[in-house]
Amino acid sequence: MIQKNPNIGLHQYEKKRHGADQLPFAVYRSKIPQGFTYYPMHWHEEMEILYVEEGMLTLMVNGQKYTAEAGKFYVVS
Repeated sequence: MIQKNPNIGLHQYEKKRHGADQLPFAVYRSKIPQGFTYYPMHWHEEMEILYVEEGMLTLMVNGQKYTAEAGKFYVVS
C-alpha cells in the first residue's frame, strides 16, 4: 500500500518501477543541463544513492535541506 509522504503530495509519488522483484536495483546516470535550477520534487519507497561529480546541489529530504558537494555520495532512504 502506498503511504503518503507527509511533506509532499501523493500526486508527487514516483510510480516508475526500479529493477525487478528479485533485485529492486537500477542505475541511472543523469546530467542536469546548465541553467536547469531544479529537479521536480518526488518521493518513492526505494532507497536512492546519489553521487555528485561536479558542482553542488541542494537536496530536500523529508522537509530538511542538505547541500550535496562534488566528489561525495549521498544515501536517501
